[in-house]
Amino acid sequence: MRGFPLELASPAATAKAHGCNGEDEGAPMYVHACAAGAHGSTSRPSTSSRPTAAADVDIAVVLTPSEDAIPLPRWQRPAARPPPGVRQGQVDELLRDEDLDGAEAALLQIVSDGIEPTQEILGGVCKRLSRKGEVYRIQVIMDTLELFGCTLNEGIFSSLVFACGAAQPQRLARVEQAVHDMVARGLKLYRVERVVKYVLGKRRTRALFDTLPESAIGKSRDGHLSAMFAPRKAAAGVPRDTYNYLPGASMRAVAAHGPFDDWVADESFSREP
Repeated sequence: MRGFPLELASPAATAKAHGCNGEDEGAPMYVHACAAGAHGSTSRPSTSSRPTAAADVDIAVVLTPSEDAIPLPRWQRPAARPPPGVRQGQVDELLRDEDLDGAEAALLQIVSDGIEPTQEILGGVCKRLSRKGEVYRIQVIMDTLELFGCTLNEGIFSSLVFACGAAQPQRLARVEQAVHDMVARGLKLYRVERVVKYVLGKRRTRALFDTLPESAIGKSRDGHLSAMFAPRKAAAGVPRDTYNYLPGASMRAVAAHGPFDDWVADESFSREP
């Protein structure tokens, strides 16, 4: 039977069998193969120096995928990584180019560099993520902000709540958890009451707010209490003319006191849920 003998051959014999001279004994065979394939030559390597894995090898040629290679799915691809020193203006440019992945990566890079993003930049990214129901990606942004010492506001919670409603399936329990997270951080719920009511519905929102103290809801700049507290006060025997409340038809004005309308898809609130 043709081929190599069954007994183990010495490195010199193995090198001679592969067409290499004795001075290259012990050198890795794959180096010669890569070097020859990359340069299109079948000549023997020079004997002046022992070749290495990094010598005479065109790395770009070796690592270039073939034309018929199957692309990796998105979850296996490397994350988008913006260049160092990214500026906040670049996030706007990426958003205008509809490159949401790049804008999100640039935003996270800015935060990791110790720079607190502006509300316009942060709101622009979170608003687009909320439309797509990207609850997890908004949560990553929130965790990154707090990790690097930034304070969360009501706006980013508005985006999180709206994303929970846009997700398939909806994540209503996460909305309730977001409300309790806001209370724990001392944020005022009246700023996000509109979007919470839209996602959970009036009855579930009222049941949720009934478990919270009035101080957690807060008052609007007009001094009105949330309309969700009107039934509670009426049940307690408080005369209606002794307190102000926002009627249901004016619920859209609750979140208008502040820059947080830009954090959610406003067109979704054209109807009363």
